[in-house]
Amino acid sequence: MDWQTLVARRSKKDAPTAGGWHAFLTSWVAADILNPVMAGFLNAAWGIGGLVGGASLALLLDRGRLVVAIAGGSLVIGAATLLPGLWPLEVTSYLGWFGIGIGFTYVEVAAKTLMH
Repeated sequence: MDWQTLVARRSKKDAPTAGGWHAFLTSWVAADILNPVMAGFLNAAWGIGGLVGGASLALLLDRGRLVVAIAGGSLVIGAATLLPGLWPLEVTSYLGWFGIGIGFTYVEVAAKTLMH
């Protein structure tokens, strides 16, 4: 939907079937309000975390510890997501995305290996 249509429909209080709205929600992701240059560095931190996670995951998969990898990866994702909220600094954002890359790799690879 284009912006002009959205603005016109938002002010209309009719039923949705008549072209109005009951509710109108907006939100944005933190990356949308950051410096555009920084988004590339956050993506790189996730990618490096994925590489580190893949290298260390080889040890767990070799030993058949798939459930440990899934549980550990989930805990790493949770801790990495919590980190920037506790210490709102730029460096903790990078460390958080790095940790999410590690945890996501653990969970995805171990779960797909377990499913096969």
